[in-house]
Amino acid sequence: MPGERGGMRLIGKTFHEFYTPDTCALWRVLRRYSAGQYVCEIVDQPLEYDGRTYSSDGAGTQQIFARANIVKAIEGDERTRQLHVETEQFWEDLELGSVVHYHDAFGRFVRCEVVRTDGEAVRGVEAGQKCLKAIALVGNWQSCDLGPDAYHVRSVRQGHRFRPHPSNIYESAGKSLSTKRYADPAKEPPLPL
Repeated sequence: MPGERGGMRLIGKTFHEFYTPDTCALWRVLRRYSAGQYVCEIVDQPLEYDGRTYSSDGAGTQQIFARANIVKAIEGDERTRQLHVETEQFWEDLELGSVVHYHDAFGRFVRCEVVRTDGEAVRGVEAGQKCLKAIALVGNWQSCDLGPDAYHVRSVRQGHRFRPHPSNIYESAGKSLSTKRYADPAKEPPLPL
């Protein structure tokens, strides 16, 4: 592309960057503006809800970005994509029926069985995907956390299903900070509920 020198070609590339404090928009690089600066435009990503179609916030808005900021945002998008791939691989590698430990905080663990969703509603999990089913509490729970109406107690009793990020799972092969700070929760007895 005329006018672009060295490094990554930017014209036509897309990246995510904040448009307003609560809108992380998808931007497309349209053209070079001046040395090290590019005109970019928010890409419309229509959302359909309740039979109506809504345009993206700021769709069509143009703004000038520095080359360094665009490259940094593109690299950030790539890191995010890679983390998503690693997360999906983690879940794919888990064996159904195996037991893992979700780290709530401060050495409080929820023992969970790896199950598959069978059409029931699990927030953020598509039907047929693997998730965790709470089966017991282990570790450093305080008495105030163990009342009959406490969230995690109810979760165990109801077999709550959820899909946390692998970094919150003790057995996540070095990704969890819990492995460096706490004893293996698999060796802990379940607390009476």
